[in-house]
Amino acid sequence: MALLNAGAAARAISAPRRSRRAAAGAALWLGAALLGAAPAAGAASVELSRASVADIGAAYAAGTLSAEQLVSLYLQRIQAYDQAGPRINAVIALNPHALDEARALDRERRQKGPRGPLHGIPVVVKDNIDTAEMPTTGGSFVLAGAQPQADAPIIRRLREAGAIILAKVNLDDFAAGGAGFSSIHGQTRNPYDPDFTPLGSSGGSGAALAAWLAPLALGTDTGGSLRSPASVGGVYGLKPTRGLLSRDGIIPTCYSYDAAGPMARHASDLAAMLGPMTGYEPGDADTADSLGKTHRDYRVFLGRQRLDGLRIGVLREGSGADADVDAAFAQALERLRKLGAELVDVAYPPQVVDPATRRAIVKVVCDTEKAVYFDAYLGRLAPGYPKTLAELAERGLALRAPQGAWSPYPVVYAGLAKRVTSGQGMNSLAYRSAREHGIAMVADGVLGVFEQQRVDVLVYPTRPRPPHRIIADEPLTGRGVPPPPPGVKSIGVGLTNIGNITGFPDLVAPAGLSRDGLPISISFVGPAFSEPLLIGVADAYERGGPPLPLPTHTPPLPGERFRY
Repeated sequence: MALLNAGAAARAISAPRRSRRAAAGAALWLGAALLGAAPAAGAASVELSRASVADIGAAYAAGTLSAEQLVSLYLQRIQAYDQAGPRINAVIALNPHALDEARALDRERRQKGPRGPLHGIPVVVKDNIDTAEMPTTGGSFVLAGAQPQADAPIIRRLREAGAIILAKVNLDDFAAGGAGFSSIHGQTRNPYDPDFTPLGSSGGSGAALAAWLAPLALGTDTGGSLRSPASVGGVYGLKPTRGLLSRDGIIPTCYSYDAAGPMARHASDLAAMLGPMTGYEPGDADTADSLGKTHRDYRVFLGRQRLDGLRIGVLREGSGADADVDAAFAQALERLRKLGAELVDVAYPPQVVDPATRRAIVKVVCDTEKAVYFDAYLGRLAPGYPKTLAELAERGLALRAPQGAWSPYPVVYAGLAKRVTSGQGMNSLAYRSAREHGIAMVADGVLGVFEQQRVDVLVYPTRPRPPHRIIADEPLTGRGVPPPPPGVKSIGVGLTNIGNITGFPDLVAPAGLSRDGLPISISFVGPAFSEPLLIGVADAYERGGPPLPLPTHTPPLPGERFRY
């Protein structure tokens, strides 16, 4: 599989400036949080299903677990539940050197000590991110076997921190769908109920975490592609601020809105994973905006026991479509209130919440950028692979019936074919207006809510409805979500793509289960580079209530309890 590298020719979109009042409030709250932070008490033993990165590190330090043993446990789970049993079908390829890398990291730990919290921690990676030892297919049969020459910068940084890239996981072809289905690997299933969707496009990342095939995952997000699978998988996910993490080495979807981000089973694990990936990269000009605004270790923002002094704006535009979602949202708000947060009902202004406005801004930018950045990425592939978006779309549409393990995904390739000619041109008035003024209009509208309502964080239900049953013909028809029953509110595009348009961070946290036993989540939103605040709030929220029940279809296997 081959991974994407974002074109170096990108013009930087400077991140909208943060509201001074929101920034001041967040800084005050974070200062109090750091003064009051206290480490969580250790446990005598822990199940792999609940183990955090800190738990694993403590077991490593105690000598009761090794990276080699941990990788073996995860490989055992992949065999039992991904390739057999409920056949979650998240893993496209395994790193053939994972056990050797684990042994080497164990030796290094004994001789020199750990590099940091990620030393010997396995990570699964969405298969549109370049990895040196595994192909990057983008989920497409067209790029089967396409081998990148090097790791994407965020992968390189994870390895430098001691992480083990365990596997590449499934996604909709070129992250252009929402079914959790790819032409090269088929349908990924939701571990909470294999008849239900894991959503997409980072469906493999979310499902792998939900089935605890790994403690950490990487996803990408252009309009909700990381957050939706995190939501329906009952895990944590962060779409970071534009420019915080490099997109170089990632197959582009819509470059101005693309983001890579961490996904994990605990909020604290997002903190452990995020810091090592940050930093300026020449291949992604937007990372220059993060200079002086990143933190090498976001774990310092963990440990707040209360949310006193924090003012949270409650967005209800995503409510009213499903009773289970509304009930879970109400319970999550009550948890935040009991933790001491002040909750204030707020609303986005029309230019932010109006779906037609957002669609127009997204369409002009994405239609124009698609061919430019896709061609730049494809141009670096080995001979024999398509070199242009037009050629790629043509090959994709040529598969009209299953061929071996490959299945057609005509909806995606028809969409790619349209974008070959639908762009306005990078110098066109339409593109420059949408990119320079449309994005700023939406961002200023969001910042206005922080400023006028004097709130530090916003919260909303991530998805207006729980996950739906897998629709077998979705790749053929494009019918991705069943229509709502008569008289039930239609939410349309939801609120997730606001974070992509503005470039602001958006963090997903589990909120409960539906009556069918399927996960529901909430999302925390902050201004640019407010990840420390969001992670601190999510960590306090997680510890302020019971953990989400685990999927029953992927239960513990022998040997998955360890002591420290």
